[in-house]
Amino acid sequence: MNTINTPIFIQDIIARGIPTCTKPPVGEFGNLSADEKTQTSRLYLIIKNLIEDAAFEHKKMNCNGNTLRSNKENNITRLITNEFSFYTKTPLSIAEFNQLQQKILLLAKQQPKNLHLVLSSFAVRTPDNKIMNVVAQIECGQSPQVHYVVKNNPSGIDPVYSERIGGRRQQLANIDIKKGDRVDQHSVVLDGKNYRFSFNNVIECKTSGGVKFNTCIDICLDHNMGVAKNYLNQKINTAVSRFLSGGQSELFATQCSHIVTSNHTNVEGRHSLGAVTHVDPYVSNGKSYASILDQYVIHPNFGTSFKLKVTSPTACSKLPDAELAQISAYNNMVANYYKTYYQQYTPHYSPGTHYSPGTHYSPGTHYSPGTHYNPGTHYNPGTHYNPGTHYNPGTHYNPGTHYSPGTHYSPGTHYSPGTHYSPGTHYSPGTHYSPGTH
Repeated sequence: MNTINTPIFIQDIIARGIPTCTKPPVGEFGNLSADEKTQTSRLYLIIKNLIEDAAFEHKKMNCNGNTLRSNKENNITRLITNEFSFYTKTPLSIAEFNQLQQKILLLAKQQPKNLHLVLSSFAVRTPDNKIMNVVAQIECGQSPQVHYVVKNNPSGIDPVYSERIGGRRQQLANIDIKKGDRVDQHSVVLDGKNYRFSFNNVIECKTSGGVKFNTCIDICLDHNMGVAKNYLNQKINTAVSRFLSGGQSELFATQCSHIVTSNHTNVEGRHSLGAVTHVDPYVSNGKSYASILDQYVIHPNFGTSFKLKVTSPTACSKLPDAELAQISAYNNMVANYYKTYYQQYTPHYSPGTHYSPGTHYSPGTHYSPGTHYNPGTHYNPGTHYNPGTHYNPGTHYNPGTHYSPGTHYSPGTHYSPGTHYSPGTHYSPGTHYSPGTH
């Protein structure tokens, strides 16, 4: 199980927008003097500058030139910005967002491995005139991994765009999962590959050294409603069900990095998955950053100024006890089954390979890791594969400990409007950030 238990160390580059006395840091939303025609090009330049700053720190700590040092394959440098940092004066169409992300992807390809980006967040307009609040999560290297996470639950104080449609000024609603909105029908195409938007904010990542971990990205109110914790428990239950039904299975990551990017909210222990990295212009009550290596301010030609903090590397957290107990029981089932199976059918058993159903094991011949055993069609009682009884009782996954959908968060019981800043003290009503319209 070395590929899940080997320690991972993460150094964060935290970029927080600097509030003013009249306005929260929300990119160029509501900025009537911002140049709409150049907003995308100026937005790319600030993102490029932030990536280059993060890459500089990454190379200094972990690389020789653009290549990771051999003893740093499980050391990650990660850039994270607060919510709304990249909101433009007018929301980006999906086509405009696509063009911007293609340029960012090309830049990500030029960076060393183990540099991760959590770019929060962009306002992207759907064809039916709704606004997706999007975080781009990118793992750099020659073949970048890309995910687009959409905020599930908008807050009543989130920016609301408006424009003239059919001769009338209308507000563009923020995407809201509670209202039945969907986002997975929308996508961008980067280098010919399709990337769909998703409400699911749990992303399985892998270091250059091959160690898996989950990155959970709660966007503001989603954290107060337990969204990441909910999706992680769904992922655990899906993995267990797949294994018990004979489907393809592999070990589940036990390390987790939980990010809350907000503007603003507080971190809640009951919804946290280990130590939380909290990126918010107003508060920081997640993981402690007692060891700050450097901090400085940048003044971009887009939006507001950023204060950057460079943290010392810290170990990636294990999951909380409840989730870790479920995952450990599942991993033991998977490991014990594969160990017994491979020892029985091949003299060259390698714990690092995985069982995949699909093609069939032929008795009398040696098992080759390149072919597949399907217990549902060729089970031979003489080979000691007895579904339901072949596990050691001490390692059973007890269905009674499953996450119960009935314990999911209740939208009406967790979010406290009192924990958010008062729009009346930060934003000018003349720029459509009025609480009465949210």
